[in-house]
Amino acid sequence: MSQSPPTLAGRLLAGLGRRLRPLLNPDADAERARFEKFAREQRDVNEVLQRRASSQSERLTEVYREVEVLRKHTSGLRSRLTRQLQFSERVLKRVSDRNVELNEERVLDRLARAGRSSGAVIVGPWTGEVGFELIYWVPFVRWALGHAGIDPARVTVISRGGTAPWYDGLASRYVDALDLATPEEFRRRTTENPKQRVMGTFDRDLLRRAVQGTGPGAVSIIHPGMMYALLYPYWRRDASIARLDAYTRYRRYEPLPAVDAGVTLPPTYTAVRFYFSQCFPDTPENRAFVATTIRSLAASTDVVVLSAGVGLDDHSDAGAERGHRVHLVDAGLHPSANLAIQTAVISRASAFVGTYGGFSYLAPLYGVDTVAFHAESNFQTTHLHAAQHALELVDGGALVPLSVHQAGLLRGILGAPSHPTSRLP
Repeated sequence: MSQSPPTLAGRLLAGLGRRLRPLLNPDADAERARFEKFAREQRDVNEVLQRRASSQSERLTEVYREVEVLRKHTSGLRSRLTRQLQFSERVLKRVSDRNVELNEERVLDRLARAGRSSGAVIVGPWTGEVGFELIYWVPFVRWALGHAGIDPARVTVISRGGTAPWYDGLASRYVDALDLATPEEFRRRTTENPKQRVMGTFDRDLLRRAVQGTGPGAVSIIHPGMMYALLYPYWRRDASIARLDAYTRYRRYEPLPAVDAGVTLPPTYTAVRFYFSQCFPDTPENRAFVATTIRSLAASTDVVVLSAGVGLDDHSDAGAERGHRVHLVDAGLHPSANLAIQTAVISRASAFVGTYGGFSYLAPLYGVDTVAFHAESNFQTTHLHAAQHALELVDGGALVPLSVHQAGLLRGILGAPSHPTSRLP
């Protein structure tokens, strides 16, 4: 609908309003000018903001394109890096495998030359841990001598502490390192090369001192480093236990004749050997646990508590007090026979209780059932599995590792309380 033209009266009123406005609002023109200026400024600001927004939008579009390019480039780098890492792993694996093969070739070549020779063969010296000697070194020596066809009459074994019974049938001569060096020198110098992966200066000194009784002619040496070279892939978990079977030969030992242990031993007893170690630290709780365990055992059987005394390593004896049915044997009174004394006592025991470690391997090899305690689960389970595998092969005694915190099992096996400060049931 079209708008009708203004009437005469309307035109007159509009004209009158324009004439009266300066009188009624003298600042109207100034206000109009300010408003028009403000409107122009706002339009200018809006134009600037629009230009900036447009520029930022274009920049964001460029950044997005750059990010996409970078993402694709990064994805390509990641793929190339993954392929490079996989290639490097394959190369390292081939190098490692080749090193293992070279080590095997060297060891087998040295054994073959020792077998062809007619001279003396020295095995050792072994200055390391009891557990490694029992589960790895002696079985390796048994395999090596058999593999090379070496007559035991040619063999001299060097170990320490009177471990000749562990090498039964492997050598005609045993030399104890503690007859060649004082306990103080032994303790000090074995810290230089505790694992004997290579022949150290102390090893060489012991060999020079021992070789004097081997007679004339060339001497072949079967050093622990040869064992480490062959078994390291198993310890590193790059090989299965089949590798252990390939280079070891296990056997179960027969109980030893009674020895002079310094006390009269009962006909039936439980042997106990507690010492402090990484998995059984020297704490008031563990000391109380040892005392409580010995008391609990003595309630039903005689207990023979063993101590090494000499302190050739970082394991200190937990100690015990002589009491009713509790007998103490200090094997450290005879350093060069301390392991021989402990072995004889353990081999004739009805059971063995002590710290998880080397002695918990020794007892089952003599057919003695063993309960081995630990307070911390910080030991290598690879060695425990190897020990239990060996014991299964030779039908040895049971090896049951237990945490001191396994309350129910402790009560069931020993009749002992679950906590060292608890009262006996």
